[in-house]
Amino acid sequence: SCFRQTKPAPIWQTIRETAPDALVLLGDNVYADSADPEVIAGAWQALAAHPEFAALRQQTQLLATWDDHDYGQDDGGGEFPARAASQRCFQDFLGLAPDDPRRQRAGVYHAEIHGEPGRRVQFILLDTRFHRSPQLRWQESDQQRPAGMPGPYASQHASEVTILGAEQWQWLEEQLRQPAEVR
Repeated sequence: SCFRQTKPAPIWQTIRETAPDALVLLGDNVYADSADPEVIAGAWQALAAHPEFAALRQQTQLLATWDDHDYGQDDGGGEFPARAASQRCFQDFLGLAPDDPRRQRAGVYHAEIHGEPGRRVQFILLDTRFHRSPQLRWQESDQQRPAGMPGPYASQHASEVTILGAEQWQWLEEQLRQPAEVR
């Protein structure tokens, strides 16, 4: 996370030398910060072309989700106009087949179980961007900012405010019913 795809990254070689079973990218994997699909795709292509990352990717399974910068908008959520195009860029980076279920739904959430019964690990990767309700800035709210409260956003407690969206919540409930010893 927080990898700048245009800068040197010796960490990829260090990770590769440990021969991991899987590499989990948790977001801010690239910094695209654009509504232009070509810019977003270019950021993912730069990461894919990084020699050490490419070598690591050849040797281990890649599991990934995104955060705001690889999504395309700093602190962006469901209001981001290029979210569907950005999702396609992310899916293309992952090399997903046309019939992969992740290409059929809105958002990049995904889960996989690794290991044999008794030693199963379930990776659950949520998408906290695609369906997230717009954030409310303190100056736009009727709330007083509490002393020492960091960040520019006020809390929201309305029942319609969401981070995951209804479809992803339902999917998550199904995933949590899957047999696994570790999640």
